[in-house]
Amino acid sequence: MQYYIWILCGKFLQHIPKIEKVAESLAQALDKSLLAGAECCGRKWSISDQSVLKWAKTGKTVFRGVQNGNVDDKGRLKLPASVKRAFKDQYTHMDVFVTSLDGKVVKVFPVREWETVEDTLSRKSTGPEQGIDGTVKNKILFQANRFGAEESLDGQGRFLVPAALRESASMKGAVKIQWQTNHILVMNEAMYNEAADANLLSDSDMLHAANLGL
Repeated sequence: MQYYIWILCGKFLQHIPKIEKVAESLAQALDKSLLAGAECCGRKWSISDQSVLKWAKTGKTVFRGVQNGNVDDKGRLKLPASVKRAFKDQYTHMDVFVTSLDGKVVKVFPVREWETVEDTLSRKSTGPEQGIDGTVKNKILFQANRFGAEESLDGQGRFLVPAALRESASMKGAVKIQWQTNHILVMNEAMYNEAADANLLSDSDMLHAANLGL
């Protein structure tokens, strides 16, 4: 019995170079089709514009620090050129979901990031917190959709802030912009200054920051 097993293993090993050659040919064919632009699911995919790589970058930091933006008289928020470039480099599509949970702080999600949030909110817990968890998630979705709207960045990096949100969040003129995990955070200057005062670090916070390498 052991003799036959050794024979089978030997024959299999003889075919490994052929298997590797077939795999290499398939990989080359796939690369060529992507570089040429292959169509799938109603979309043309191409490595030449790094769309495949961009789809794998979800959750990355798009920009750091505070940026200054402006909301014009038509309610369009214009992103700084540097933010627009970083956003375009990170995401294939320039579509966003503009929303808020409290009507005061504007959250701008790339649609792909918002779809991930929706997927998380759609999953129900199975433990003793199931009822509460489902209720809270439904409330979050309700408020997000109440204030939210899908928009697209134009060639100048502008998108329309929903009318109801412009009024409740006082989105007019100069605003402050930050990246927060998976979305752009937008506040008017007065709200931003209040948030800065409310988030001052205590001595114990500073010690914790030092332990984190800051």
